[in-house]
Amino acid sequence: MGYPAIGKSTVAQRYIDQGYYRLNREELRCKLEDLVPKMDRLYKEGKRLFVLDNTYMTRNSRAPVIKWAKEHEIPIKCVWITSESPEAIEVAQYNAVKRMLDKFGKILTNEEIKEQKDPNIFPPVVLFSFRKKFQKPSKKEGFNTLETIQFQRNKDEKIYKNKAIILDYDGTLRKTISGEKYPKDPEDIEILPHRKNILKKYVEKGYILLGVSNQSFVSKGTLTYQEAEACFNRTNKLLGFDINYKFCPHKAFPLNCYCRKPMPGFGVEFIEKYKLDPDKTIMIGDQTTDKTFARRSGIKFIHADEFFKTESKVGKSEENHNTERTKIASNIKTTSTRTKSIQTKLIDLPLKNNKEDESSIEDFKLILNKEIGQDLELFTIPEVTALKPFIEKQGLTFKSGSAYYELIKREEVHPAKKIIVFNKNTGEIHFNSEARNFIGISTTEKVRVSPSDETKKNYKIFIQSKSYNRKLPKDTILLYLKQNRT
Repeated sequence: MGYPAIGKSTVAQRYIDQGYYRLNREELRCKLEDLVPKMDRLYKEGKRLFVLDNTYMTRNSRAPVIKWAKEHEIPIKCVWITSESPEAIEVAQYNAVKRMLDKFGKILTNEEIKEQKDPNIFPPVVLFSFRKKFQKPSKKEGFNTLETIQFQRNKDEKIYKNKAIILDYDGTLRKTISGEKYPKDPEDIEILPHRKNILKKYVEKGYILLGVSNQSFVSKGTLTYQEAEACFNRTNKLLGFDINYKFCPHKAFPLNCYCRKPMPGFGVEFIEKYKLDPDKTIMIGDQTTDKTFARRSGIKFIHADEFFKTESKVGKSEENHNTERTKIASNIKTTSTRTKSIQTKLIDLPLKNNKEDESSIEDFKLILNKEIGQDLELFTIPEVTALKPFIEKQGLTFKSGSAYYELIKREEVHPAKKIIVFNKNTGEIHFNSEARNFIGISTTEKVRVSPSDETKKNYKIFIQSKSYNRKLPKDTILLYLKQNRT
């Protein structure tokens, strides 16, 4: 059992090779509840070994199988395929893209996916829905044994041996002369400092230069697909490199494609096309979406400011590459463990009018270190602007309240946590995109609660509006911001 595309059938094959009879809903073209009667008929025919290869995301979906096994005094074992780092859903996203590339040679659009009859080809919403409904298996359900298998991606080093620098464009390689956020005219492009020289050194060391970018302005009609291409071609010409770039023209929300960062679509496509060694491939970007894209693609991430800071770092960066990846893997594992242990909780940040108030900063620092951990992008409200220097000193990103919905649209959020910010003074709750996807709230819906709501005082945290009245999901951080006006 586990996410769609998590590798269940690969594990099931081990049992099939031992003589087990496989029962899979998609293969038999039936409903999940129809598998038990089919298994019963096979049992009466004399078969005794069965492997049921399905998602089984809820206890109710597993109960009929367990009941049948108990009635027939047959031992039942649950094999749960999952992953902690990267998260299971991220592994499934990668694998879903790999399936498309293997079958169609390209990443399908949402419209193309809808046309497919193959149940193994599905849109991202299927994975988000699984995460929302999934109930972790337990021996208390009636399993005789419960085995957890951590997914491992294995690549043939003899085939996947090339190395590459994958580059974001806007804010990483270029900026606009006009001051606009993204270029709409090829003549409005200016290359950022040190880009040419640094990239040249990596090319000389055998790195392939590749590019990935989100261009949702195309879906909005702000510029055409051809105009976006012209801007990328102009950027390449100014740099002096023929960078093979890919860009997603689709809208940011609802997220219904695999090619928009932080989805790993283009990362997987580049790895397969150029036979890249993920351990020798680096993603360079300036946004959290770039960092998340890198992790989901299984490659290293370096922030653009750090990567292009000095030319003397090129040799050192390559020399210490494997060491750095070991450190990163260790850090990710620690972060994952920390995240896994966090349950839904209310964190009260005592903020005061005095911008120099050290107690508020120390309280905040304590929360960061003990409750959340420093691997966090914090999106906060205007009342906490006094904490900006401290936040930035901790290596975190500070964003003010006016940027909330722009951040939601662009998915600039930390992927490992569902972050919700509640402003006691206004009664408004802000969700990052991961939280909205997980809970099922649209980006256009405003959710407010009364500042005097008793649920907050009792630490029973609910989303309350005309349409919603439910608990927040686990692994959710609710930053409860209040300002003492004394």
